[in-house]
Amino acid sequence: MAEKPDFKTEYDKLKNKYSLPDFKELNNELELGDLDKKEFLLRAIRRKMRDKLIFFCRILEGVLYPTDKSPLTAYESSFFTEDAKYHLSTIHKTMMTFDRRSLLLDVEDTDEKNATYIKDLWKHWQPFKQETSSVIVTMEKSWNHHEKEHAQGYFG
Repeated sequence: MAEKPDFKTEYDKLKNKYSLPDFKELNNELELGDLDKKEFLLRAIRRKMRDKLIFFCRILEGVLYPTDKSPLTAYESSFFTEDAKYHLSTIHKTMMTFDRRSLLLDVEDTDEKNATYIKDLWKHWQPFKQETSSVIVTMEKSWNHHEKEHAQGYFG
C-alpha cells in the first residue's frame, strides 16, 4: 500500500510563505486527511472549503427560497421572520461571492490566488458556521414545535 503524503509538512511550508491558517484548525474543519496527493495542495484545500461552503449555502437556501416541491423546507422556513430572512440573505450573498471566486480560481489558478482565497474565507468561516448552526437549531425546533402543537390540538 502506498504511503499517504505528509500534508502537514507540505502545508507548513506554504503556511509560512503565504501566512495561512493553522493546519490543525483547517483539518478539523475540512477533514483534509482524505486528500490523496500533496501536489496542488492549496487548490485541493480551497475546493474542500468551497464544498463545505456550498453545504452551508444549501441550508440557508432552504429557508430563503422554499419551493412547492419541498413542503419540508416551506414548513421550516415559516419559522423564520422576514427580518431573520433578510439577515440570512446578506450572509448568503457573501457566501455566494466566495463560491464564485472559487469557480474563477478553477480557471485562473495559482498558489498565491488560492492562498488569498483560503485566508479571506477563513476570516468568515466561524461566523458562517455559527449562522448556519443557528439556522439548523431553528429548523430542528420547528419540528419539535409541530409535535407539541399537534399533540395538544388532537384529543381523539
